[in-house]
Amino acid sequence: MDKKRCFGPCCRLNVEYACKCTSPETYLCEEHLTEHCKKTQVTHPFYHLSVNTFEGTIKAILDFFEGELAEKTKIKSKLIVCLGQTISGLENTLKMLLKEIDSDFDKLNMYIENPSNFHHFSYNGLETVEKVREWCASILTPTEVFHSYGEMAKKIDKMIRNLNKTIVDCIQNRGTSKSKKIEQNDEISAEAEPGLIQIEQIEENDKNNRNLHDEVVPYSQNREAAQVNSNEDVSYNEIGNILYNEYAYEDAIKSYNEAIKIDQNNSVYYINKAKALNKLGKKEEALGSFSQAAKIDPDNEELIKPYNKATLVEQINDLECIDIGNTFYGRKKYEEALKYYNIAIKINPNNGNLYKYKGDALKGLNRNKEAINYYNQAIWINPKDHNAYNGIGIIYSAEKKYQEAIKYYSDAIRINQNNEVYYFNKGDALMELGRNQEAKEFLNKAISICPRYDKAYNSLANIFKREKQYPEAIGYYNKAIEINPNCAAYFLNKGIALSEIKRNEEAIECLKQALRLYPNYKEAYNNLGNIFYQEKKYQEAVVNYSEAIRIEPNISIYHLNKGNALIKLSRSKEAAKCFNEAIRIDPNDAEICNIIGNNFYDEKKYEEALDFYSRAIGINPSNAKYHKNKGDAFEKLERNDEAIDSYHQAIKCDSNYAMAYNLIGNLLYYNYQYEEAIAYYNNAIRISPEYSIYYRNKGDTLRALGRNRDAIDLYNQALLIDPNSSMAYLGLGNVFCNAKRHKEALSYFNEAIRIDPNNPAFYTHKGTALSELGRKDEAMECFNEAIRINPNYAKAYSSIGLMYHNDKRYKEAIIQFNNAIRANKKDPQLYLEKGNTLKELGQKDEMMGCYYEAIRINPNFDTAYNNIGYIFGEEGNYEEAIKYYDQAIRLNQRVAAYYRNKGIALRKLNRAEEAIECDNAANSIESESRITI
Repeated sequence: MDKKRCFGPCCRLNVEYACKCTSPETYLCEEHLTEHCKKTQVTHPFYHLSVNTFEGTIKAILDFFEGELAEKTKIKSKLIVCLGQTISGLENTLKMLLKEIDSDFDKLNMYIENPSNFHHFSYNGLETVEKVREWCASILTPTEVFHSYGEMAKKIDKMIRNLNKTIVDCIQNRGTSKSKKIEQNDEISAEAEPGLIQIEQIEENDKNNRNLHDEVVPYSQNREAAQVNSNEDVSYNEIGNILYNEYAYEDAIKSYNEAIKIDQNNSVYYINKAKALNKLGKKEEALGSFSQAAKIDPDNEELIKPYNKATLVEQINDLECIDIGNTFYGRKKYEEALKYYNIAIKINPNNGNLYKYKGDALKGLNRNKEAINYYNQAIWINPKDHNAYNGIGIIYSAEKKYQEAIKYYSDAIRINQNNEVYYFNKGDALMELGRNQEAKEFLNKAISICPRYDKAYNSLANIFKREKQYPEAIGYYNKAIEINPNCAAYFLNKGIALSEIKRNEEAIECLKQALRLYPNYKEAYNNLGNIFYQEKKYQEAVVNYSEAIRIEPNISIYHLNKGNALIKLSRSKEAAKCFNEAIRIDPNDAEICNIIGNNFYDEKKYEEALDFYSRAIGINPSNAKYHKNKGDAFEKLERNDEAIDSYHQAIKCDSNYAMAYNLIGNLLYYNYQYEEAIAYYNNAIRISPEYSIYYRNKGDTLRALGRNRDAIDLYNQALLIDPNSSMAYLGLGNVFCNAKRHKEALSYFNEAIRIDPNNPAFYTHKGTALSELGRKDEAMECFNEAIRINPNYAKAYSSIGLMYHNDKRYKEAIIQFNNAIRANKKDPQLYLEKGNTLKELGQKDEMMGCYYEAIRINPNFDTAYNNIGYIFGEEGNYEEAIKYYDQAIRLNQRVAAYYRNKGIALRKLNRAEEAIECDNAANSIESESRITI
């Protein structure tokens, strides 16, 4: 007998022994033959070919290669040979089994009685082989696995089909009692038909949980049962399954088509049809049917399994790869989509669309640089690929490189002028650059192409909202909502616009509708909180901010907003926790500290505000705004020198910070350092000549210096810039009051009141003018209106006191001055006025005490020095009087009275020449102060 290789697991010996108990005879070496004979004595005659043998073969393969897996390339050829030998053994076994049961009816009955006795061809056997194949796939490439296994597997699948057909034919033709037993069962064990695991994997997972080989029963039996409900799609599907089981694939497809006609939204019918098409080798149609099923049931992960099989991928073309890739892309499975786009590119590298598709998938993965490279490759192949230009534009927009994005959107439009998306994208980019008019033009063009383009209406609305044209914005939001009432963002945006024009009830309803559409819309909760905060409904605000935080706890602004509301509720400890959490989330965000500082500042908690402004400066010391804010807090704490230092630091950070110059000017003005103040106001005007407040402040300072003509010019300049500057009208009225032209002054005060009827200062100054005109009752009405507006407005009380003083009602005047001082203890002018009245009452000590208190509050209070000098002059202490007059003149050289008082004292000391000089200075000042209109 010729020597043949031992059939034992991974045995390499050539032997001449054969096992006689099998047909055909199986050659075994002595060792394997002894082992085989021992086993066959206690099991059925086919044991040596059973699944256990395959398991032994697999174990031998694994044992053989153990320790060599690190050197995978060296064992590939060996692994392929062993795997092929295993499958070859299965092929021979099936050939033998077919021959045995076809010729021996008893063996056929044995098979029908208990198919598990024939392990060698059972499903479990193939499943084990499949496990080996999958293990091999971790080492081998798909191509290597396919060449080593695929062709043999196809042969085995064909033989199994023939096996089942043989069994069915035998049962029907011979009419055995065993066939009746089959007819009584609904199905035969799944082991009766393995199918082709590699290609038919989808068949294990259809929605009916039915393996296509589960039922091997006479067609007539099931056809009769199926006809009970033959008018329903389910029946056609069942008939299709029966025909499929009987290998009548063409007829099965017809039945599945009938089922699909009745119910086009049942993915199972498309899957079954795809399986039948696959059996007929119609791969492209099968893939189309799978794709349709995936569209109907996109969340069914099992539908995509056949796409991942190596052999199926080997058989599809680039168009099929695109179809599969697009299916993955539509489901945002970008990594999977990339795999199929890569295969498509490998098949057809000259198709520019494939590079565009790959760019889209890479963009979805935020791999923007790679995406741009592939878009450019698509453009290189096809310079008119407008989609690729648009894709690059979208990436640049996402990176906030709007100028570059616009260039690519323009190229896309140049190539395709009828795509509304390109105009929309360009319009959005222009909007981000603040080029609103151009943006509107492109968005309107998008709408002209597609009149129901809701996104374009929304973007137009956003532009109008930015321009504070809220009614127009709301109109466009309404159009967007009319087209797409299910978009929560449109309701959010409309709600924000409504809140800006205080239509809060409508705004709240819009935001609630956004939440009904999208219950976890954190921005909607935050904006609801903002509206409630504006309405001073702080508890409701806290509730909504808390909801926003629940949805997204790592957004610092939500914690800031909640902290603000808690401060309003006097829940400072909870607020502090919120602020600290905001800082924890963004520890390097100086703006958070600045915002918290602003919140404390608004609550008049200036020390706490200082702390957070200092922390903001510690993070970002070059931000001028933070230094300015710190200066504001110092000013409120009356730490003016430190405030000025902070403002100077702001100017150091930004030499063009006009407001900082203005604020320094204000502090110098209140400190009676008028000349120095003017220099800072001049700088503010030089930097920002468009702000009226700087001209008004300079006008106030010139008025204080008695330079009335110059002051009028400044106030008029302020009104040219801002015709509604009530404070400029107030300044003009005060100039005319200083010139004793009270009637003219009244017209300016009335204009100020018309613009701002809730400012108590305007009524107070008007009352003073009326008092000077002798219209005391009207004056008192004005003073009382000022007090009604602000019961703590000290100037109103002091003005009543001055009116009583002029009427020589000194005791009543003192009462009013005391009311004024009670309202504002830090105003030196109030002590001066009270001192003047005490003088008239002859209360010298109390009078001097008031003057000295005024100087203590403000050491640069020139009028107080003048009044003290006047008292010394009345007492005949002219030398001492002159010292105080000189101090007053040093502080303010533009008051004529100081020079006249000093001149009187000098004459008393016989210093005539010096007295004349003082008289001349006073005359000059008075001449300049006269107003000609």
